[in-house]
Amino acid sequence: MRIKTKIARKRASGIPSRGKGPVVSALPFLFPFLGTVFLGLCLLCSCSGNSGTGEDIAAPPPTVRLQLRGSSWSLDTRASEESLPEGTSVGVYVTSPENPPATAYYTNLSYVSLAEGALSSSTPVDLSIGYSYALYAYAPYSQEASDPASIVFPGGTDVLCASKSAIVEVSETNRTGTLSFRHCVSQLSFEVEVAPGLPFDFTASTLQVSGFYKEGRLDVQTGLLTLPATASDTLSSTMAVDQGLPVLRIPATCFFPSSSVMELEVKIITGNGEYTGSLSRVFSPGVSYRYTVKVGGEDTPLGLTGGLTDWEQVDSGTAVIR
Repeated sequence: MRIKTKIARKRASGIPSRGKGPVVSALPFLFPFLGTVFLGLCLLCSCSGNSGTGEDIAAPPPTVRLQLRGSSWSLDTRASEESLPEGTSVGVYVTSPENPPATAYYTNLSYVSLAEGALSSSTPVDLSIGYSYALYAYAPYSQEASDPASIVFPGGTDVLCASKSAIVEVSETNRTGTLSFRHCVSQLSFEVEVAPGLPFDFTASTLQVSGFYKEGRLDVQTGLLTLPATASDTLSSTMAVDQGLPVLRIPATCFFPSSSVMELEVKIITGNGEYTGSLSRVFSPGVSYRYTVKVGGEDTPLGLTGGLTDWEQVDSGTAVIR
């Protein structure tokens, strides 16, 4: 018992026992080496399969290339649609359903409509599988459309808009987005009709209609137009020949309609004087209005009769873009 106690005390005090000294005395020198190996193993584990925070690195989702088709109709109430005319230039924004075009993933991409409604672009659009996207589009394309809430178009332009046509859950089999366009403008045409027996020189006369807006600013997300404070633009007639007879008319021309009543001044200027009249009404987008301007004698006021024609051929039920 006494010998065992002495040996235990010597070992506890760090004094090597007989026959074991070299192994025990080398342990302090092994600690730095073992620490280095342990640290290397930790670093190796951290580089494989996690981001250093204990979480797995998620691989980016696979993508598919977006395919676009464009169709159009004249009024929102129309059920039938047809393809955009071939060669129509289109601007496209691709974003998430919750965000406006100003934060789009793809901004104002230039597309051109091909036969049977397909749209083509030199810039590919790759979308992640399993995500939803929203599309906004307008026509004709404007390279200067830096602000999607205020795209400027001059008067006389047939402005089309497809606001928020969503693509839901893009997948390997669902990669086609269909853009449904509608007219943001109206159309208006005038033709002069002269009373029988009244001398009237069509070749020396001009028909003018004033009270239109020179430009409109389109918000591509809502499809709404912002118009100038005053309507100061004027449409002028062109001389035409119909069945061998001269005709004074303003052909169907696009204009920006106001949400309130528009006051138009109609004037016929001849070599013998002027005929004047007025027209007041609310015009609707996507509708073509036609008016006949009736000219009587000197004491007869200028008469106006009118009707309207949708940009849709009702008999066939298909939308027509002109």
